[in-house]
Amino acid sequence: MTMRFTFMSIGCVSLLLLPAGAYALGMGTLYDEMRMMTEYDQQDFVSELPIQKFAPLVLGDEKFPVEEKHVDLSLQKKYATVCEDIAQTVGDVWISECQGFAEQLSELARKEAWIRALGRELQLIASSYEPEMDGHTGRENAIATKLPKATLLWQSGTDRMTNPVDQVRMKQLELPDTIKPHVQSIERILGGMVMIENAGETQKEDYGELVAAFFRYRNGYQEVQMEGKSAAQLAGEEDDPESFAYSCSNNAANPYAGTDLQMLGKRWCDLEREMHNIWQKLPREDFVDLGPKDTAVFPVKGLGVPGMSDAVLWVKRDDVGILWRMPLEPVLPMLHAEGTPVLSGIYPEPPAIPAPKHGICSHPFAQRGYLCRKQFVEHCPIQGEEFDGDENAITLAACKPYASPILETASGPDICQRGGWRTPVDLEELRKDTPAEDGNALSPGPCANCVVDLFCRDISGGATYKKTVDGIIPIAITQHSIMDPRYIIIHELIHAQQLCNLPPETEINPQTNRETCCEKEYLPYLIACKATAEDGLLDTTNISIEECAAMLANDSCSNWEYACTGPPADEAAYQKRMEELAEALKDENAPSCQDAITNLDGRALSIKESLRASCRPGCEAQYENTIGNNLCYIGQCIEESLEEHRLIPGRVPYVTQDEAFPWDSCMNEDPQLATFVTVPPLTRTFLPPYRGQELLQQLDTLLCQMNGLPRLSPPILCAFSPGKRLSLPLQTYFSTALSLVEQDKGQIDDTANLQESVGNIATRIGSTLYGEYLEKALKEFSELLRAAGTFGRQMGETAFPTVACPRNSTGDCEIFRE
Repeated sequence: MTMRFTFMSIGCVSLLLLPAGAYALGMGTLYDEMRMMTEYDQQDFVSELPIQKFAPLVLGDEKFPVEEKHVDLSLQKKYATVCEDIAQTVGDVWISECQGFAEQLSELARKEAWIRALGRELQLIASSYEPEMDGHTGRENAIATKLPKATLLWQSGTDRMTNPVDQVRMKQLELPDTIKPHVQSIERILGGMVMIENAGETQKEDYGELVAAFFRYRNGYQEVQMEGKSAAQLAGEEDDPESFAYSCSNNAANPYAGTDLQMLGKRWCDLEREMHNIWQKLPREDFVDLGPKDTAVFPVKGLGVPGMSDAVLWVKRDDVGILWRMPLEPVLPMLHAEGTPVLSGIYPEPPAIPAPKHGICSHPFAQRGYLCRKQFVEHCPIQGEEFDGDENAITLAACKPYASPILETASGPDICQRGGWRTPVDLEELRKDTPAEDGNALSPGPCANCVVDLFCRDISGGATYKKTVDGIIPIAITQHSIMDPRYIIIHELIHAQQLCNLPPETEINPQTNRETCCEKEYLPYLIACKATAEDGLLDTTNISIEECAAMLANDSCSNWEYACTGPPADEAAYQKRMEELAEALKDENAPSCQDAITNLDGRALSIKESLRASCRPGCEAQYENTIGNNLCYIGQCIEESLEEHRLIPGRVPYVTQDEAFPWDSCMNEDPQLATFVTVPPLTRTFLPPYRGQELLQQLDTLLCQMNGLPRLSPPILCAFSPGKRLSLPLQTYFSTALSLVEQDKGQIDDTANLQESVGNIATRIGSTLYGEYLEKALKEFSELLRAAGTFGRQMGETAFPTVACPRNSTGDCEIFRE
């Protein structure tokens, strides 16, 4: 039977057709993109471009050759048009058979559309939660991610060296203008990933490859480059653009090649090449003062990419990448490749079940959970008492805090004189010291009270000797120590700081008093251990910086057993941890003593520079512009003025409240700055208890309360109670039985709803724990900011005289108050 008829559909639904090109994600603002995505998922009369190409590849054959335009016609129930086109190609077809085939085509397109819509919904759910809990380069972060930046702004270089927490310092720099053509090339490459085709009367755009590229390089192109390679293969290459072994192949080592997940492992070499060109042109001369773990960040650059109004390019010291600030679209499964359908159903093997007694944290998914994450808490050299707390709480860590010894100096507090907060003014002068004993070839000069002479000597451990009458402090460095020479130098330079402002021939560490020995040794070891932690030597252990310093101080003060910590509860366990520390501090690539002195570590240079006075006339001081470093400069200037001043006749009062100058009585009243400002106490924050048992009990109580029962154990007893109906039967047995069934169904539905809500409840509990953790720290931080703001405002309101004070005044006070 030849197709010559008029086809009429029984049901007719009038739908508002979207305009051509309305399926593009990029409609200007973020709201427009979200609105168009929602409309796109809800319409069922036009298919997406990947589905339009996929469906004919699956269902088309010689009997029913399907074209791409037939997919939309089938969705619109224009079966007659579809069958007429097929009849023109193959000749006679049966009406019923052709209509059934068109319905199959429509059903296939609808199912694929439903799967893709589900993927987008899951992506939107994840996007709505993750920005509140996490942040990365270029994203608008919450206070939790901005707090470390504010901490670094307030921190001085000395604080950073003595802080027993391994921190990452961030330095912000400006991008060079030479990267502009590469940014334009990236925009062009990304724009070319959008597939635009016409099918019938509709223009369709596919952003699948573009979205996949943004997800692929959201963490940087070098991370993709390192896939399948060990860290040792790329060691030392991150700071040398010429030696970086960059290579790329579009489908190299793609573990998902040939599957529906192929886009997750695909590489775009032209895009990587442009990002690599940008990385090569970064100003590496500005990275000299950064440590191995420190990084430099650059302002993000917005990208003009179709369909992504908030796409940016981010650049760091060690990588370059692209990201979509609000990822609305997921990486959807690949449906076709080069005219061939890509079938799904290939999944990785499920993770292995943990062996008995191995604990829940051995499971790959559980390792990412709240209880299994690495805790950044100190390990005490001596074990604390048993934790006696809430029986419903799970104790993650507990120990007896270690009280670090306090060093008292003869002349009062030494402000910022332990550690390094200054940057070198004259590198050539600092590097005059050779690995040999230079002696009188070195001189403190007018800007310092001492100068150090580093030299190599075959002794056991380093040694700092007395300051000579010429202001020279000899320091012997050895190759034979638990630490390599870089960290021995840092340790001994702190001893030099302890000696620098004291009279010549003063002993630095007399082994006659246990408390004095610990006071002198703990802080130098703390700074040296912090340096090892920054260089990653402690990463393979759970030994904290404080524990490292305490154990090494014990070793130095060997005249007394466990001098700086007291006897441990388990001496065997202590010795085992000491062996673990010694093994961790061994560095196979450690420099020789001669090389370490010739090419001083940046931290050692900062300590050497900080030996110089800050406020002597003609002496230059240079430091990174942080609030802490400015306070160090002001504090050292005041201290030097008080400790090094000389009595000058007519300048110093002899009696309390006497005038040093005749015009002192003309001064304005003391503004009493910050009289009523109280600086908050410095206390540690705490990790909130995770009461898993109590939370489960509350969930059991909710389940029983929904069914009108008290909490029962096990809670399944609350799922169904026939007594409520059997005690009050209905008029007929059938109605009673039906009510029992409906009662059971209603309770099952309520229970299912509660189970579906558990994930949301858990998310909010986690957010609450996170908020409790930050509440104490943020409160003290806000009080500190308030005090600083009050002090700054009062300083701004202070009126200063417009005329300088003359040497001898013969007039009245009015001249000073103009």
